[in-house]
Amino acid sequence: MQAWLSFVRTTFLVLGVLEILSAAALAVKVLARPPQPEAGIPVWFLFLVCAVLAAFGALSCLCAHMMAKPGRRFARLVVGFNSFLHLPALPFGTIAGVVGLYWCWSARARQTEVDGGEFAYQSTPGDGTHPWVQKAAVVIGIAMWVIAFEATDWWGAAHRLPAQTPAGGILLLFGCNFVHVFLHELGHAVAGWSSNMKLSSFAVGPFLGEKRNGRWRCRFSVLTLLAGGGSVSMSPLDLRDLRSRMAFHVAGGPAASFAVAVSSFTCLLGMPGSGWEMWWQVPATMAAISGSTLLFNLIPFGAAAGFSDGAALVQLMRGGPYARYREAMAMVAATTVSGLRPGELDPGRLARGLRIPGMGMKGAVAQLIEVMCATDRGDLRLAKELLENGLTQMGNLDQFDDPATVAEVAFYVAFVTGDMGRAQYWLGRAEHLAKVRKFPLAAEFDYWKAVAIIRQGQGRTDEAEEAWQQTMKLATPRPRSGLYDFEYETLRQVREGRWVLPQPEAAAS
Repeated sequence: MQAWLSFVRTTFLVLGVLEILSAAALAVKVLARPPQPEAGIPVWFLFLVCAVLAAFGALSCLCAHMMAKPGRRFARLVVGFNSFLHLPALPFGTIAGVVGLYWCWSARARQTEVDGGEFAYQSTPGDGTHPWVQKAAVVIGIAMWVIAFEATDWWGAAHRLPAQTPAGGILLLFGCNFVHVFLHELGHAVAGWSSNMKLSSFAVGPFLGEKRNGRWRCRFSVLTLLAGGGSVSMSPLDLRDLRSRMAFHVAGGPAASFAVAVSSFTCLLGMPGSGWEMWWQVPATMAAISGSTLLFNLIPFGAAAGFSDGAALVQLMRGGPYARYREAMAMVAATTVSGLRPGELDPGRLARGLRIPGMGMKGAVAQLIEVMCATDRGDLRLAKELLENGLTQMGNLDQFDDPATVAEVAFYVAFVTGDMGRAQYWLGRAEHLAKVRKFPLAAEFDYWKAVAIIRQGQGRTDEAEEAWQQTMKLATPRPRSGLYDFEYETLRQVREGRWVLPQPEAAAS
């Protein structure tokens, strides 16, 4: 429900800004070219339409704001009225309107904590963004789309091309956006591949392919279908010139968008007078989407899904804490695709990159990574100290979205401290989180290795043996890499009972 409400807030905000900008554009057109008397449409009526459209936009923006504060007076009235008004706005407004009406009707939905939506991000020093740019990003992006599509309509009218074509409509918009997102993400992937990186995940619209435990898994999500974005994750095969290679990987997406915009516009120029001119809206829409998205994506801003390519490039080129964090995470990712083991990573460089104040759950997970690296080096005292610091930051488990990570916490609590009670608590939290999020935890390697070590520590040998068999079943298909070699080694230690710390250390935990 939280994800759906976040989608509704974002949709109402975008629709509100779009309606306000459309009202302004229409007013400018009326002032520039007033309708002729024989048209039968008075100027005052058009300005009234502009005012009503702008009022709808302001109401929609107010609705997005009030959904985060359901206790405010008239919140249900504002959200309900705005949701009803946007039901005809297929398809996004219709979906958002239905969910918004349900929010008004359901007390449980109103009690759900709603985040700030897709564009809710507060600029922090060193992240490559600026507070004013952050606030204006959504308005700038929508304005670019409006200008781009107005320009294509003007160009088509100037060349007397058919206004209505078989390829027109919402399906054309969805199709061209999907193709552009695919080519943009493909640009990232090709740039990463040419920089000696290996593909870890590839997402376009509702389709996500992700490599976990050496296996590719595919998923389909309705929410990402509505969002229409994409992402690419790649892991470096070595650590040479890492920051410059990462910047090249990031720049691959905008470069692909630029190539799509130029090729689409070139194709569009050849449409008038040809046998294909009735399909001119296809390259025109591709050029409008790719060109406006290119400019918008180069603006340095942050969003719920992450940073824009422009912000990522600024971070990597300027250096600072976020660049070091990106480098550190890339170093860790290298252990999953190469022979580099976690214990071989530079601990000082890793600590400088991962220990960033104010990172919240990311900071806690980063400390878990340091625990893993210290364990591989055999420094269990440091591993225990880092683990305790990480557990303190992980107090609010509601912010976790990956039960497998919580299960891995349970494993290291048992492995490093020997405290089966605390380890069982974290394992139980992982199982509860998986149940709430409907996550297939039983298919995760990290879950079964946690079950194996905890059951063995509790003296429940039969259950430990069963969990051990499940762990090895999931571990066998995984490719050889430094990280997996380390995990095989820790599993052997668990199997042989060589993992529990001396009793004084365990009691001190």
